[in-house]
Amino acid sequence: MLLARAAQARCLAAAGRRDAATALTETARAGLRELGATYAVSRLAALTGHEASPSGPRSPVRGPRGYGDQLSPRELEAVRHMLNGLTNPEIARALYRSPKTIAAQLKSAMRKHGVTSRTALAVSALRAGITPAEPAGDARSGA
Repeated sequence: MLLARAAQARCLAAAGRRDAATALTETARAGLRELGATYAVSRLAALTGHEASPSGPRSPVRGPRGYGDQLSPRELEAVRHMLNGLTNPEIARALYRSPKTIAAQLKSAMRKHGVTSRTALAVSALRAGITPAEPAGDARSGA
């Protein structure tokens, strides 16, 4: 109900009825604050262009930091196994991950290295000093 009021306030603001929009926004923010929904309050503030209240957070909650152009630890693991010549399903078995996850991690690693193939990724990784993974059993046999 409170989020519906916030949506209604956005519509009123878009229609040029700023006073009505502001009053409805404040009602929604007060209700959300009372419920302890601080993320919703800050998001509402961002959507409406109003600054968050001093009692709430000043910026939206953010997820974990990215690695930028550096490989994440999981991407690095996948690349190191790829350097041993393993296929995506073999890497997935070795690392206890889904083959789709491995494909996504290798695709991300290719993007970060500026290449478009596994072979080019292998060359780029080796030039960057990445070494093949130590074989832990034979991943090809599924053991």
